[in-house]
Amino acid sequence: YLMKQKAYKEALLKLSENDSIQLVLNLRDSTINLSIKGVFIHQTKIEEFKKDKFLNKLSLVQEIKLLSQPISVQSQYATIVKEPIVVNHAPKDTIEAALNVSQPDTLIQNPAFVAFSLEHNLRLILEQDENTDFNDKWEKFRFYSHLSSETILRSAEHYFGFKKQEYIPTITIKIPVDDLRAIYRALPSRAFIVVYL
Repeated sequence: YLMKQKAYKEALLKLSENDSIQLVLNLRDSTINLSIKGVFIHQTKIEEFKKDKFLNKLSLVQEIKLLSQPISVQSQYATIVKEPIVVNHAPKDTIEAALNVSQPDTLIQNPAFVAFSLEHNLRLILEQDENTDFNDKWEKFRFYSHLSSETILRSAEHYFGFKKQEYIPTITIKIPVDDLRAIYRALPSRAFIVVYL
């Protein structure tokens, strides 16, 4: 336990050298945090998480080697608009201006699902914690269909290229939808993540 904690602290120390906002995932205390220069600026409680059985089978040495430094995000796929834009037209007169004050935000908020492809062939998936209506369930189906299609294509490329097949251990986390959107939009495209299993 102490060795894991030491590796986690080392990773946080290395993460603090970076100037941009980064992600800290602590599965031990079920929190996900945004960090900048070593200071946590936003914390969210994880509602539910699932980690690949492969990660439970890592030896202590393998786990420490893997998690004692920040892990870089290689690519990301999301159902969320990264930089939302709301178009507001200037009012023609004072009456129209008064009406605009009471209008709700017209930004369409899609259901929130995010997949981060990480170095060391890992994947982190963030899901909204509730899927109450048809639109949520349909978007979740589309999201996972996209990930499955990518996996099948990659497997075919490896097969026909006579390369070794890849296995991608995955951590799936459910958090409140508003927090998920805030976290995704705050992170840079080339983010780093610290994971504490």
